[in-house]
Amino acid sequence: MKMANSAVSLQELGISDLRAGRAVIGALVFEVRGPEGSAKAAALAEKLAGLFAEREDVRVSARVQFLPPRPLQCFKCLEMGYVRHGCTTPENRTGACYR
Repeated sequence: MKMANSAVSLQELGISDLRAGRAVIGALVFEVRGPEGSAKAAALAEKLAGLFAEREDVRVSARVQFLPPRPLQCFKCLEMGYVRHGCTTPENRTGACYR
C-alpha cells in the first residue's frame, strides 16, 4: 500500500471518492464512486497493474459495474414500493409463495 500511495496520484486520475475494504479472502478492495467511476476504476487498475507488474504475488483486476439496487417489495401483500413494516393493506399473502 505504501508503494501504491507514493506512486499513484488519485487527483491526477480525477478520483475524489475512493473507498477501501477487505474481501472475505483478505484481498484489498477499492470502490471508485462518483461520475464516470468505471472509467476511473479502469485507469486506476491499469496504473496499479503497471506498478506491480514484476511482482507475481500481487494481482490487479477491476470490476467496473455494480448491479442496480432491487426495488422494495412487501412480503406481506407482495406489492412493490414499500416493505412489510410500512404495509397498511389488510391482505396477507405470506403463504401464497410456492417453494
